[in-house]
Amino acid sequence: MPPVRGLRVRTLREATAAGQPPLEGYDACVIGAGAAGSFAAHALASRGMRVALCEAGVARCGPSVADCFDASFPESVYSGARDGRAFGFGGSTSRWGALLIPHSATDAPAPGRAGEDWRGIVGEIGRNAPAALRRLRWGGTTDFTQLWMQPGELARRSGVSTAGFVPMEGLYLPFRRKNLAWLFEQGSTSGSIEVLSGAVAARWIVRQGGAPVVEAVEVRSPDGASAIIRATRFIIAAGALESTRLVLDLSDTLPSGAMPGAAALGRGLGDHLSISIGDFEGDALAEARALFAPSFARGWMRCKRLHLERGADEPRGFVHPIFDDRSVAFAVAKECLQALQARRLPRLRAGDAFAATAGAARMAFARYARQRLHLDRNCRAHLQLDLEQRPSDENRIELAPAHSGMDAVGRRRLVIRWAIRPADLACIESVRAQALDRWSRASGLPAVRPRKIDLGATKPHDAYHPVGTLRLGSDDGAVVDPTLALRGVEGVWVVSTAVFPSAGTANPTFSMLCLAEGLCERLSDRRGR
Repeated sequence: MPPVRGLRVRTLREATAAGQPPLEGYDACVIGAGAAGSFAAHALASRGMRVALCEAGVARCGPSVADCFDASFPESVYSGARDGRAFGFGGSTSRWGALLIPHSATDAPAPGRAGEDWRGIVGEIGRNAPAALRRLRWGGTTDFTQLWMQPGELARRSGVSTAGFVPMEGLYLPFRRKNLAWLFEQGSTSGSIEVLSGAVAARWIVRQGGAPVVEAVEVRSPDGASAIIRATRFIIAAGALESTRLVLDLSDTLPSGAMPGAAALGRGLGDHLSISIGDFEGDALAEARALFAPSFARGWMRCKRLHLERGADEPRGFVHPIFDDRSVAFAVAKECLQALQARRLPRLRAGDAFAATAGAARMAFARYARQRLHLDRNCRAHLQLDLEQRPSDENRIELAPAHSGMDAVGRRRLVIRWAIRPADLACIESVRAQALDRWSRASGLPAVRPRKIDLGATKPHDAYHPVGTLRLGSDDGAVVDPTLALRGVEGVWVVSTAVFPSAGTANPTFSMLCLAEGLCERLSDRRGR
C-alpha cells in the first residue's frame, strides 16, 4: 500500500515499539478494515476527523488470522463463516462480486413494528445512496430502475409489474475498485487515517456508573503485542459474525440489564437461500441473453433482476438469470480480473492464454463496441431464486465457555448454530412455484423450463449474506437503534449487515454502505458537542 497524504500504516508491533506516541486522541476508532470499515474510515476522514482503523489481518487479504476467528458448528456448517470471509485491507471485498443494489420499498410491506423498521431502513438508504455512490466514483443515475425505463423496455416493464415482479437493476464496481482497499489510497484532504494491522479487538474498557460509556479498546496480536486505543467514538465494522462477537464481548462487561436488547443479541442469524428453479433452452436462451446479459455504462457493468412482491407475512426474495459461460476465454479473463481484485498474480495454466486469444477478441469487441458482456455461443443459462430465511432464534451466534479453550489472543471462541430448517424448505417450495407462475404470466419474458428439485437431496446454499444478529429497530428488544447506536452503552455504533432484521430483496453490502454514509454525516455534525 503506497504512502499517501493523510494515511499512516503500521503493524501493532511497530505502533507499540519504544518511543512511539500513545494511541489516543482519536475522533473515532473503527474496528475492521473490510467493506464497512474501509468505507466508514474514509467517510470520517474526509470530514476532517482523526481516525484509528484496526484490522486483524495484514495488507494482503487471506482466509484467516492465526486461529483468531475459528468457530464451532453444532448443527450445519455455516459456510459464510469460512468461504465467505477474508481478513486484511479490504476484507471480503478482495473476493466479492461487488454487486451494488439497494433494499427498496419491496422490503417494507409489513404492517406493525417490522414494517416500520424496514421503512426506516429503506428511507435512510434512499437518502444516502447518492453520496455513497459518489464516494465509490459512480457518476451516473442513482435510480436503480432506470435500466428498465429505456426506450423499448417500457412495455416489458409493465408486463412484469402486472405479474407481481418489481424490475430492478444492479451496478457492479469496476474490478480495479471492487477491493475497497483502494479507498485507503485516496488519502484525505482534511482528516487522517492511522491503520493498525495485526490488531485484534480483544477487550473493552468501559466507564461504569450511570450510563456505561466505552472509553477504550485493547487490541492484541497473536505475536503478543498489545495496545490500548482511546477515542471519542467507536465504530464496530468487522463483518456480521465478528461484529456480533464484539458486541457479545461488550455485553459481558456490562451489569445485567444494562443492554436492553441483550436477549436478542446474537439471535436470528439468517442469509439468502439460493437455488436454481428453471432453465432457458433453444430460442428462449437466445431471448434471455438478449434481455438479461449484463451491459456496461461509464465503465461499470449493469444487470437486471426481478424482485418478488410479497405479502406482509411472506418471505421476500428475487429471481435473476445466471449465465454459465465455461469457455476458456471467459475463464482466463475471470482469473486475471479476480487477481487484479485480490492484488495478486494470475494463476494460469500453460497454453490458456493462447487458447483464449480468439474469444478474448470477441469479448473486447462486445465490451467496447457494443457495451455488452460477451457470452460464448455454448453458454447455458438458468433462473435463480434467492429467498430470505425467516428470522429464528434457533439460528444464532454464541460465545463458547471459557473452559473450552481460548483463541490466539485470549478471547472466547465463537459457536455458530445455523441450519436450513424445515420451515425454510417449505418456503422455498412455495415461493418457487409462485415465482415460476408469475414468470410464465409476465409478458415479454423468455420461456423457462422448470427444474425438478428434490429439496431433501439438493439443499439450497447460503449466499454469504449474514444478517439479523444485531437487529436494528425502534422497539425495546432491538440491539441497535435506528441511528446505528448500540443501545444501553454510549460511544459505540455498529456498521454491519448484522443490523438488518432479515436478508430482504437485496445483496446487503451496498445498503450497509448507505447506512454508513448517513452515520458518518451524523457523527460529523455532532463533532465537538
